[in-house]
Amino acid sequence: MSRHRADHSPLRIAPWIFVALVVVAISVTAAWVWDGARERQQASDAAFKNSCPAGTIEIPVAQWRQGAADSVISAFESMGTVRDYCLKPVITDDVQKAAILVAPSLAHTSREAVDSTVVGTTPVFLHEPDTTEAPAAQVVYPVVDLPQASAAAAKALAHSSAEADNLLHRDRFVTAEIARASGRPFVTTDSGQEIPGADIPVSAWALAATSASPESEEILRVSRSLIDALPAESITTEYHQAVPAPSNNPVATLYLIDTSEAAAPWLGSIASGMGTSAAQLEAQGKPIAVWNYSSPLNEGVNKPWRVNTSFGQANAGEIAARWGTGGVPQTRTSLLAAAEAASTYSNETKQPVRVVLVTTGSVPESMSDADFAARFGEVQAMGEVMLDVVHLGSAPVDPVIAESAQSVTQLAANKATPETFARVSGVFGE
Repeated sequence: MSRHRADHSPLRIAPWIFVALVVVAISVTAAWVWDGARERQQASDAAFKNSCPAGTIEIPVAQWRQGAADSVISAFESMGTVRDYCLKPVITDDVQKAAILVAPSLAHTSREAVDSTVVGTTPVFLHEPDTTEAPAAQVVYPVVDLPQASAAAAKALAHSSAEADNLLHRDRFVTAEIARASGRPFVTTDSGQEIPGADIPVSAWALAATSASPESEEILRVSRSLIDALPAESITTEYHQAVPAPSNNPVATLYLIDTSEAAAPWLGSIASGMGTSAAQLEAQGKPIAVWNYSSPLNEGVNKPWRVNTSFGQANAGEIAARWGTGGVPQTRTSLLAAAEAASTYSNETKQPVRVVLVTTGSVPESMSDADFAARFGEVQAMGEVMLDVVHLGSAPVDPVIAESAQSVTQLAANKATPETFARVSGVFGE
């Protein structure tokens, strides 16, 4: 018998199965392609983020003492890119070249800040480690350069808020340089004996550009962005402010100048400084009186003070240039006499009068501390008399006179600059 051929093969695949397999293969391929593209995009994005689109920018950071900027530098390094720049913060010892300063204040630079944020706290110190028991009144407070540190220290050292305020008012013209030259314990933020309870904030300051170049301006913009991005410390501290000066600027000034033997090294700079300030005050229409004192040098003379000119117009510089020196400083007796003259003039004019005492110290006289304080207080009460003291040299400051003064400026070098006299004379107002 012959075999018959079958009409269909048993291995033949149905068309619908083939179509399904093709669809599955396309889907798997598409998914693989999509996942790969997504991974490549993510990798590309990451690479772009870390590739510094605008390049790397160096940010010089200054610090007022070693280690002060460590936390700020770490924060900057963790920020990645800022304004499309990769950051390279570097420590610089030259504040003039810095873009950012980490310090309690701007006392360490003459440059202005355009932005800042608090990044921590620091203790306030007394300059001498051996003077932790120094009375608050014997400490010098550099209010001009370190207002917050001075306020915190005065608050911690004084027995009352009123005493702290009076001390700040007394030293309101004192700079850090004057404090260092004073020969007395002074407030600082650098080093020394820590004052308990006198912590103050430390800030990161974005400093104004030193030039108008595009590079400097861009560094400033990045620096401000960095400052804004820093996590600000939440610090609340109460500071006592200096007592406001009397509302009436003194109408007249009486200069009482020590011309004892100890004042000899200073005499030339006194003549120049006092002469300049007196001329400026006279240009403002304010009367000047000039006295000098030491101890009686001629037979028959009993008073240690000499009235060179009473209140009016006086060429103070020329008067001082004719002085010689000799004797010892009988300061208290001379100051009482000058204060009485000032008080009388104050009553006549119904205006406050300033006495500027320039002294090398006080020799013992026939009056106790209590007697002098009481008599000087009575004289001040008779009129409106303000006392500012410039102490020259290393001899001790008369503590009773210092307590009676609204400011004490102590200079250790043999120079009393016109700026010193301008401050204590009120040339620029209160």
